[in-house]
Amino acid sequence: MSFTAVGQKIGMTKLFDENGACDAVTVVKLYDLVVCGLRTVEKNGYNAIIVGYDEVPEKKLTKSQIGFYT
Repeated sequence: MSFTAVGQKIGMTKLFDENGACDAVTVVKLYDLVVCGLRTVEKNGYNAIIVGYDEVPEKKLTKSQIGFYT
C-alpha cells in the first residue's frame, strides 16, 4: 500500500552534497491532512482513505457531499 502526500508546489531550488554534486529539488508545502472517510473491500470493493486539508462550512455543501464525508 502506498500513500501520497498532498501539498502545494512552492518552487524549485538546488541542494549540494558533500562532494559538491548538485541536485534540483522541488519545494512543497504540505497540508495538515485529516482522514474524512474510509473505503473497504467489503463495502466498496476496494480499500482507500479519503483525506481533506481545509474546512468548508456545511452550508456550502450539497446533501450528497455531506453524505460522502460521513
